Amino acid sequence: MSSFLGSTVEYYDFLLCGAAAGLVFPKLFFPADMDPVLGTALSFVILLAGYISRPASCSATSVTGSGARTCSSSR
Repeated sequence: MSSFLGSTVEYYDFLLCGAAAGLVFPKLFFPADMDPVLGTALSFVILLAGYISRPASCSATSVTGSGARTCSSSR
């Protein structure tokens, strides 16, 4: 049950970050004279990098770490 709740909270977090990446981040983090479509695309690329890096880092640390599988995405 706790695994289900943890996954739910994690994906809800990615949902909120995805919405913010499309609506808020381009205006907040990129110059005003940049094309809005390019700013939105770059925001989603940054979100994608974060989405991919978590399982990749879990896989890398579970292989080179102590052997204990602590990341749920590496199973």
